[in-house]
Amino acid sequence: MNEDMKIVINCPLCKEKELQVYKGGKNLMQCIGCGYSTSDDLNGSMKESETFNNLDENMKRWGKESQGQIWIPSVVNLPVGLLYPADEKNKMKWFFAPLVDINEDEKDGYKKEDGTHYTKRYDMENQIDFDTFKQAIFEINTILSLRNKSHAEKE
Repeated sequence: MNEDMKIVINCPLCKEKELQVYKGGKNLMQCIGCGYSTSDDLNGSMKESETFNNLDENMKRWGKESQGQIWIPSVVNLPVGLLYPADEKNKMKWFFAPLVDINEDEKDGYKKEDGTHYTKRYDMENQIDFDTFKQAIFEINTILSLRNKSHAEKE
């Protein structure tokens, strides 16, 4: 997305200056502090929003209303894995499932419609849990920085 279409303001939910507002298209708002997001599709109230009411039950349970918008926890696809909210003992936590290679023994379980196989999968069995979205983002960024530093040193 074009950087001049993005602004950063205080989040109405967590009050941190981490809310990234992307103008254009569906006007997406994503908070890097609390992990909640909203867009034009989530205007109004939870009771009346068709988009909100078609969501997974946990997303609906964790949804919040503020400033005429419905906010839901984000699911973030990263080049190294998937960051997502999940219920743990009736509390929302954040989980990171790293992206791993699919080995030869398991490739038949990861077949595409065209008959070829996927080469990567999310390792849900070895996910890492975090209490907050901000903690997860910080630690994932640290891992990426170390990985990039290691790759640069090898070159």
